[in-house]
This record gives sequence, structure tokens and C-alpha cells, in this order.
Amino acid sequence: MSSVEILIVIFSAFIVLLIIVFVRSSMNKRVKEVFDKVALALGAQVGRSSFGTPRVEGHYQDVGFRVLYEHGMQNSPAVLRVRILKAPGFALGFRREGLDTKLSKRIGLMKDLKIGVPDFDDEFFIETSDRTRCLAYLSGSENRDSIRRIYGLGWRARFDKDWLELSKSLRSTKGLTFDPTSLLEREKIVDLVQEGALLSRGY
Repeated sequence: MSSVEILIVIFSAFIVLLIIVFVRSSMNKRVKEVFDKVALALGAQVGRSSFGTPRVEGHYQDVGFRVLYEHGMQNSPAVLRVRILKAPGFALGFRREGLDTKLSKRIGLMKDLKIGVPDFDDEFFIETSDRTRCLAYLSGSENRDSIRRIYGLGWRARFDKDWLELSKSLRSTKGLTFDPTSLLEREKIVDLVQEGALLSRGY
């Protein structure tokens, strides 16, 4: 490769980098506009993550929370996360029951927890690190109803060691020209923070 060709490659890479930086900067501005409204509604503050993306941090009913937006890549969608910063102390995850989970259970690849509430057991595939605590946590209808509301909004709930996380992938069929931040206004972020705080009371 000649020196001219090398310079062309370097210049092209620089232009692509500038475009990416410009697009991300524009998206961050849009995210901040939405997050400013969320922060105002919850009495929280807007800061920045280590990657420069805006995030909301605050307390709701004495429970710390954080709202994060993660940019998507070509093969992965952008993700919106609401983290309730109160450690559950056990892992707990839910998936909608579907053909994949039913088939995996039938051939012995997966095994879920049954809590003894038929309609909830039929609706969700439950995974946990602590069966006893999970059964106690889901014994009350309030927690089960909150999980249902979260999934009804198209979100997912995951209890990890350090926090409870509610998340949603911002997908579209419009291809690479689609700006996922356009979906942020539709998301009921304030409601999700409130639901997360409600869920955290039980553990």
C-alpha cells in the first residue's frame, strides 16, 4: 500500500470517527432533554456516566435510583435502564413463558421455580439463586402485580446482588437511520422508578 493510500485510509477513518462523535453528541443532547424532565418530576439531578452519556440520579421514598441510557451499536439496540440502588441480596429474574422456555424445560436444559400461583407460574419463567427468599418475596400479590405492570410496559426486571434493574431495549424496524432517542418520550420512566421503589420494599 502506497503512502497516498495510507493517508486516504487514515483520513476516511478520521471522518467516520467525526460522524460517530457528532451523532452520539446529538443523541446525548436529546437524552438530556428527556432526563431533565424526569429529574424535575422526581426531584433528582442529571449527571454524566463515565462514557459521557447523561444519567439521572436521586432518591425516591428514601431509595436511591439511577436512570441510564446506553447507545446501541449496529447489531445491538440502545438500552434504557432504571436501577434501584438497594441490594436485594439474592438473584431473581423473569422471562415470559414461550416456546423456547417450554421446549428447554421439556428436554431438561432449563428448570424454573414454581411459586404455587397458577396464573403467575403460567405467565413467567422464574430463575433465582435463593428459592426460599424468592418464594417469600413473591408470596404477596403486591410484588407480583408490580412485576406484571413492568412487563406489561415492555420492560424487564432483574434482581442482582447490588441492585434491582429494570431495562428495555429500544428497537425499531427502521434500520440504521433510526434514532432510538425518539422513543424516550414514550417511556414512562417516572412510573418505572416508582414501581422499582415499590418492589424494593419487600426485600
